[in-house]
Amino acid sequence: MDNKTITSKETNQFLIKNWLNLFLLTILCYSHFIFYFLWGNHDWEWVKSGTPLLSGVFEGRFSQFILQTIISNGNILPIITIFTAIAFFTGAIILLLNIFKLPHKKLYYILTGLFISTAPYTISWLYFAFITLSCLSWPFFIILGYSLLFKAQNSKHKFLLRFCSCILFYLSIGGYPPTINLIGIIFFSIIINYLCFNKQTIKNIIKKATPIALSIISALTILLITQYLLKKYNLQYSTYNTAGISIQLLPQKLLETFIISLKQFIITTTFIAYQYKYFTLCLTLLALFCLYNLLPKTLPHITLFLLSLLGLLLSSVFTTLIAENTHYVTFEPRIEFFGILYIYALSIITLLKYSNTFLKNITILLTTILLIYNINTLSYASKIWNFGFKTETQLANRIINTIEEHEQFSQQNKYTFIQGGTLNIREKYYQYKSLENIDSYTLSAPLIPWHLPSKTYKFYTSTDYFGADFDIYWSFVNPYEVNMSDNLAQYLNHKAKPWPNKDAIYLDDKTIILSLTQDGIWRGQNWFETHY
Repeated sequence: MDNKTITSKETNQFLIKNWLNLFLLTILCYSHFIFYFLWGNHDWEWVKSGTPLLSGVFEGRFSQFILQTIISNGNILPIITIFTAIAFFTGAIILLLNIFKLPHKKLYYILTGLFISTAPYTISWLYFAFITLSCLSWPFFIILGYSLLFKAQNSKHKFLLRFCSCILFYLSIGGYPPTINLIGIIFFSIIINYLCFNKQTIKNIIKKATPIALSIISALTILLITQYLLKKYNLQYSTYNTAGISIQLLPQKLLETFIISLKQFIITTTFIAYQYKYFTLCLTLLALFCLYNLLPKTLPHITLFLLSLLGLLLSSVFTTLIAENTHYVTFEPRIEFFGILYIYALSIITLLKYSNTFLKNITILLTTILLIYNINTLSYASKIWNFGFKTETQLANRIINTIEEHEQFSQQNKYTFIQGGTLNIREKYYQYKSLENIDSYTLSAPLIPWHLPSKTYKFYTSTDYFGADFDIYWSFVNPYEVNMSDNLAQYLNHKAKPWPNKDAIYLDDKTIILSLTQDGIWRGQNWFETHY
């Protein structure tokens, strides 16, 4: 008993010490993002006013702001918000390495941990200041849930621990639905580890995996009940985040999802170049070779191994399967943060656990190269974002000054504001556009949002003279909120010019129109022709 107590104490000390080391090193790598306090497209109102606890309910994310509310009363705080997010994320990584029994060597823990914590997939969550804390913390919730399930196997409090794990899974999916990808990846990885490293019989594997599966199923059941009630009482709306596929489409979507699950190993995105993809693919294939080499070569074991491998692949892109609109979830770093990143991590763990010294050395070398790539990428991304942030905020200031200097402007009025088109200036500083697919937000989304752009401009006004506001595409502009006059017709059809031309701004006693691009002018002309 004493030996077990000492071993447990030493294990805890090792994990805490390495978590602290990993946390501090990760903070160093992200120091530019932390101390410059950059924010993005969705964030302007949240940064100014905070995040009310239930403000994510409309899109089904009812637990999205729980942590932020508890820690900072909903406020997004410079330094503290990202510090806290990284503390949770690095804690999740240490727990992950521990539950998959990575040998307790400092080099293994720090090298593998830093590879995960500095991965370019993480950058996308720093773009969304309003959910940086929650989305970097959900892996901790999930992996802690799995840790409790392992602890429950030899505990007198099985029910309580399993119930707690169920709640943790439920809160994570309720905070950001794509976290279900990570839950699935770890589940199938556990089965593969039982098969290959523990040499368990099929009967024992089923016995151990069943309580884990029940906890996940229970969490999903409670989630579906919650969403049913939210929709019933008109608290959750049908958006691209919440719309699911019909059963009839499932066979077709399964095939598409399987193809995407394979293509994700070679498709590159912003800040994730071919070198990164090829090195990580090598690690994944080496790990697969080791796992198959360890696998007992019986038909039941091989069958379960192949099924688990398929489950692992499909889990990593599960949101592609269930989403009606896959544009926002396919080959997106912020989604892959909960998917393929952990396949890479588990590949490194597998190789470092494998007995072959040569493969271990190869793994350390490849992981070190990838870590150098990660750190360089973080530095490069911070430079691009900083250039873009300064330029786009200066643009906003110039626009506000031009509006306020207009001869017909009055601060006493409330103006309907329409911005036609958008400018993404950050993209012009990026050198490698031809090498990969540009993802939706990390580079391509302008800091001035597509929806309700006046939220940005309000930052730079002494008085709030903005009234109604719409998206930049003129999609939902209400003609009753606009002066539908001959002057407006003359402007849209004959005078409007893209920014920075002086005719980029139209102003009357009720309406401000900012024509940023030629496309914005064209959309305005079509809208006016339809409604006049």
